[in-house]
Formats: sequence, structure tokens, C-alpha cells
Amino acid sequence: MKTSRTIFAIAVFAIVLAATANALFAQQNGQQQAQQQKQMQQQMTQQGQQSMNQHMTRSQQMMEWMNRLRERANKLGEQLAQRTERKQTRLQEQERLMQNMSASVGSMTDEMKASMEQLQKMMQNKNMVADQQMEQEMLMLHQNFQNMGEHVENTLTTMERINNRLEQMESAK
Repeated sequence: MKTSRTIFAIAVFAIVLAATANALFAQQNGQQQAQQQKQMQQQMTQQGQQSMNQHMTRSQQMMEWMNRLRERANKLGEQLAQRTERKQTRLQEQERLMQNMSASVGSMTDEMKASMEQLQKMMQNKNMVADQQMEQEMLMLHQNFQNMGEHVENTLTTMERINNRLEQMESAK
């Protein structure tokens, strides 16, 4: 009888020991999963922050580019204005038109810059960037501004060539 009690006590002890070990294992497993999830969230946050920093840098570069384009448009407008003032030729009307176009392009770059600043503010809004689709839309908008800026730059380059040609025509007379 004493032997059966001892065996019974050992069996109960083994069951309690197994249940305790199982509970500890489950607790450790849960803690490990929580740590892994936390690490993944931190990595995603860091990646999101890096991505946001890259977007902000590109936006800042685009705004600086818009400033340079505006400066080019202003310089071209000033050159055209000076030349228009000092001559009374048949080219004067063409130069006046070029001067007006230069002013228009300058205004357009100002508007694009203001829009880029608004986009940059949107990109800084964590609620908007948290939505993956919204972030993609903002990146597409950023790319569209990039394309428009390239078109403005091409327009200015063409206008500068026309300006140079007008100068050549003036000096030929």
C-alpha cells in the first residue's frame, strides 16, 4: 500500500511538473513572439522613417531646383527687358512676347514650388503616410512634379536659345 501511495505521489508530482513546465514554455514562447513582433514593428518604423527622410530630401532638392529655375526665368526676363528698352526694331514685339512668356514661366515655377511645399507638409503628416496607398499616391504626385519641372527646364532652355538668336539677329543689323 505504501508503494502504491509512493507511485501515486510520484505520478501526481510528474503531472504537476509537466503542467508547470508546459505553462513556463508557453509563457516564454509568448514573450519571444511579443519580442519578435516588437522588433518587426521597430524595423518597419525605422524603414518608414528612412523612406520619409528620403522623400523629404527629394522634395527639398526639387524646391531648390524650382528656385534655380525661377532665377533663370528672372534673369532671362531681365535680359529681354534691357534689350527691349534699348532698341526700336521690328524684333521688339517678339522680345516683348518672350519677356511675357518668361514672366509666365517664372510664375509657374512659383506655383509649382508652393505646391511642392504643400506636398511636403502632407508627407510630414504621420496619419497620411501611415496609409500605404496614400503614401504611394503622394510619391506619384512627387514624380509628376518632377516631370513638370523637367518640362519647365526644357522650356527655359528653348527660350534661352530663342533669346540668343534674337541677340544674334540684333547684332547683325
